[in-house]
Amino acid sequence: MGQATLTDVRSEFERRVNGGEFIGVEQKTGRPGRVFTTQEMVDYERDTIQFMREGQNKHAALASFDTRRECVSRLALIDQLRLLIVMRRLRWASSTVLSDSRTGMGPLRRDLLRA
Repeated sequence: MGQATLTDVRSEFERRVNGGEFIGVEQKTGRPGRVFTTQEMVDYERDTIQFMREGQNKHAALASFDTRRECVSRLALIDQLRLLIVMRRLRWASSTVLSDSRTGMGPLRRDLLRA
C-alpha cells in the first residue's frame, strides 16, 4: 500500500465529488457531515427494487400477519436491550473500577454479572 497525506486524500476526494463520481445524498436535518453514494450503488438499488416489484404478489406470504407482527415486536425489544447494554457499557467506561482480587474478575465481567 502507498502513503498519502490528509491533504492529498481530501483533494482527491473533492476532485471525485466535483467530477460526479461521488453523488451527494440528502440527509436528515441536524446530522453532521456529508453523505455520498456512487452511480453503481444507485443502479444496484434500482435493480433490487425492480426485482422486488416483479416478484410482488406472485407467491404466498412466508408468514402470517400475526407472525410478522410478533417478529417486529421482538426485534423492537432486542433493539431496546441493545441500547440498554450500550448505555451500561458507557456508564461502566465512564467510571473507574478496579478489578476484584477475590474473584480475579475485571470490571467488565462484574458488570455483566450485575446486568
